[in-house]
Amino acid sequence: MAANDTIYCQKSSATETDWEKIYEVAFRPDQRTPLNQLQDGVRSGQMLLHRSYNKDGLLCFSVTNILPSIGLLAYLATDPNKQSSGIGSRHMKSLIAQVKADNPQLIGMLAEIESTREKGIDEDTKKHRKRRLAFYHRLGFKRYKSLYTIPSYEANVPDEEGELIWLEFKPGTIDCKKLLELIKEIYVKAYLLKEDDARVTGIKITSSHDGGCDLPVDDSHDHRGESKSGSVAGAPTIATSGKSDPKPDAVQSVNSALPAALTTTPDSISVAPSGTATPPTGVVPSAPPPPKTDSSAPTVNSK
Repeated sequence: MAANDTIYCQKSSATETDWEKIYEVAFRPDQRTPLNQLQDGVRSGQMLLHRSYNKDGLLCFSVTNILPSIGLLAYLATDPNKQSSGIGSRHMKSLIAQVKADNPQLIGMLAEIESTREKGIDEDTKKHRKRRLAFYHRLGFKRYKSLYTIPSYEANVPDEEGELIWLEFKPGTIDCKKLLELIKEIYVKAYLLKEDDARVTGIKITSSHDGGCDLPVDDSHDHRGESKSGSVAGAPTIATSGKSDPKPDAVQSVNSALPAALTTTPDSISVAPSGTATPPTGVVPSAPPPPKTDSSAPTVNSK
């Protein structure tokens, strides 16, 4: 490999371990799926691990959970020393193209990020969250304006207020009814909530403004100029009172837990619905588990 050569978004196996250190630094303990569960998910094919690197080592990694209808970005993180260099964006663009090409059955890619509209957060936190949203907007993601809850993986950690963002692979496939189905799919397949869980049965496609269903809206103009490329650590950061945001370069998208069948569960982005879901221990054969993002993207917890 030449001195300046960089390999972007290479699909990798569970034997690769260079991403684990960044993963543990970029995300808070309550945002991390146990490593053995992630490794089991990658081995089974339920989770996809992609790495960008050069001769000096790892630059960025992502973990994507392939659900029946969508690809759920679980984690995206970039080496803290390589943030704001555009690596995250290049990684994500390649990831989107690969997931779309290899999974023709999917209608899009989805991620969860910490709410940019949460009340009570300080200006610095709001700025970081808006930068994450802007990062995704630049990649073509749109934001659902309906209220969205990110379930927690730990019983003693409350659910969090988040935002759902979406990149459509097949234009015109999303309406209010489909959106309801996708949120349920995330809660049940990724967070392993039971069908009769109040958080599942209580899903409502409503807006804080008019009580109606808000489909994806291209509101990127609201955030243009908010930030330049940044780092994302894996999934969008979850925002919750009393908690601090994850590292700026860590993005955790939906911290989707692996299906119960698995015995083990930008820049970085981590985002996960609030709740008390228990991390999965297995993978459901018929439905791949979801995930929970570019060294040039702001930190996002997409659990």
